[in-house]
Amino acid sequence: MLLVSRLAQVPTDYFGFFSAGSKTAEQVITFERKNDKIFIRKQSYNAVAADTLPVNSSVKANNFAPIIAAFPIEAMGENSTTIVIEMTDFFTP
Repeated sequence: MLLVSRLAQVPTDYFGFFSAGSKTAEQVITFERKNDKIFIRKQSYNAVAADTLPVNSSVKANNFAPIIAAFPIEAMGENSTTIVIEMTDFFTP
């Protein structure tokens, strides 16, 4: 999932380099299930290497995706392939 942060408003007489609507951050997050938890990891694509190259293992080791949040599974679908988590607090200040 791509998350993009933008400024909603800028104070009167603000002399910075940003205006309302300016993008302040971009990040890609992924969801990973471990037992009864869902982890959100922040991905980085600053360094990449093809799987066939020997340097690929170094790129993976030096670009580890940190866990930025963890959520308990709230509900599960009949066949266990779908899950529900509560993320409201993650998206609201």
